[in-house]
Amino acid sequence: MLYELKQKNYPFLTHIKDIASHYDTFVFDIWGVIHNGEKLFPHVVDCFHQIGSEKIYLLSNSPLRAFLVEHTLEKMGLERSTYKACITSGELCYHILKNRTHPFVEKLEGKFFHLGIDYESNAFDETGFTKTSTLHEANFIITTSPLSVFDTVEDYEETLEKMLPRPMICVNPDHFAKFENTDYLCAGAIAQRYKELGGDVLFIGKPHSLAYDHLKKIITNPQKIIAFGDAFETDMVGSTKAGWDQVLVLTGLYETLKKDGFNEDMYKRLCQDFTTASRVAEAINVFARENYNLPDPAVVLDPMTIKLKLPSRSQRIPFLTGIEQLYVKPDTTAKVIIDDSNGTLVLTEHVRISTVAVAQGNLTVQVKEGANVSQPYAFSNGTTIAVPKTKIKVKEKKGQLGIVEAGASLQEVVQGLQKLKAKPRDLITILNSIKAAGALQADIEVIG
Repeated sequence: MLYELKQKNYPFLTHIKDIASHYDTFVFDIWGVIHNGEKLFPHVVDCFHQIGSEKIYLLSNSPLRAFLVEHTLEKMGLERSTYKACITSGELCYHILKNRTHPFVEKLEGKFFHLGIDYESNAFDETGFTKTSTLHEANFIITTSPLSVFDTVEDYEETLEKMLPRPMICVNPDHFAKFENTDYLCAGAIAQRYKELGGDVLFIGKPHSLAYDHLKKIITNPQKIIAFGDAFETDMVGSTKAGWDQVLVLTGLYETLKKDGFNEDMYKRLCQDFTTASRVAEAINVFARENYNLPDPAVVLDPMTIKLKLPSRSQRIPFLTGIEQLYVKPDTTAKVIIDDSNGTLVLTEHVRISTVAVAQGNLTVQVKEGANVSQPYAFSNGTTIAVPKTKIKVKEKKGQLGIVEAGASLQEVVQGLQKLKAKPRDLITILNSIKAAGALQADIEVIG
């Protein structure tokens, strides 16, 4: 399942103080956000002091136990007292194996084979399972990293085929990591290939729910959460699934974009490209499953690249021809276009507003947002969620009242105003006021 970024209005931040007072909890990725593998990025310590340690949580896909990562950060200059907690994939793996309460682990027994470097073995030491260096003795596989940073996924093809059908635990879902301007292979890419070959894989870490479910249990104030990361396919997708706001940090995988003069417009297009790429991959996967019995052959590597596993040689031409004919709706920017000369107003589908009240002449616009709780039926495997409930009221001094109960869409506000026969000039003035107040989640473009 691929997930899109739902937020359609992407502010371009230059300093943490721009949002520090808006959130109760700040979740930071580590490699690529806090440090580059060797040293802290500039101003990280000052940034943490401005936020406050009680609000800061670190969430990393590192296969190492948390205490080892904390020790590394201390050596770089980030003291343990500057953040509330550190959660790593390695720490989660250790407790899952030791407690054996996760459904995937309950069925595991006997010995396991470790695909990775010995230094990372602390994630499964003293968990009750026995490590073997001989593959044929292993009942399951744990992968933490490639054996060499210069390896490719193709180098493991034969080994992965020999591992089948043993279940696999992937302790670092990252596909790549950047070090000294070079992208190096990570365990996530190897595990993804194993899954494509038909293997059963448990991914521990971002963007998968296990990491976020654990973090949600220990967060002190979970009302307003924002996550910082440098990777779309892990940090951004994971925090989107968790229902959090996100910040893409241009110090890791996308550092080269910043050097090339990256700006706000480029960022918006990049976010749109990621959503569109996710839609393309999902369309390909549905097509492949229904017509060629291929399990999810399309994987989004970044907003510009989709990795595709091809069927047998005899099927490749019709397969690629079918992909060419798939229809995918591209993502668009939330935008309001105003023709100032004649009062024409055009809205795109993603335009939305937040809680706001505006008075213009005889008109008063008030938008309130609450929440209903959606409770699934018992044993339905559903999830209890809060569903936004928005009331939009438009009043005129004469006493007329129009109420729309739905999502806080700008289209509904405009419809409410039109019921009271508001003039186009009133609409334009009100929209500009809402935008100035920061409640309009869209760009306004004036022409004419």
